[in-house]
Amino acid sequence: LLDLIDSIEDEDESEVSIVNKMKVSVSIVDRLKVDIVNKMKVRMNVVDEMK
Repeated sequence: LLDLIDSIEDEDESEVSIVNKMKVSVSIVDRLKVDIVNKMKVRMNVVDEMK
């Protein structure tokens, strides 16, 4: 029975780590999006100035 409880706890830990990894990857994607949006804004400004 103790073994069973141990294995359940282990699974919980791995689930948490998976969720954390997902959060990390989402935050990286968010940063990339912000980066892209900022670059697009800069381009738009440059185009506006050239007109």
